Amino acid sequence: SEALLTTAAGLTVAIPAFIAHRFFLSRVDNLAAEMAERSQRIADMMEDIEVEVGGEVEDLAAHRRGESLQ
Repeated sequence: SEALLTTAAGLTVAIPAFIAHRFFLSRVDNLAAEMAERSQRIADMMEDIEVEVGGEVEDLAAHRRGESLQ
């Protein structure tokens, strides 16, 4: 009878803990996916930014590759 009560008490703690763990794990996964998407958007926008290099305007991505628009 004592073992049954101990098991019931353990399950009373374990089941809500498991549900909370799954909830937060899902939340973290969703946040990580959102962060990856937003960081990719930022990287894409940065590629479109033009910078002035040596008196001429060049595409930032081309500048990083060492290419010139001339």
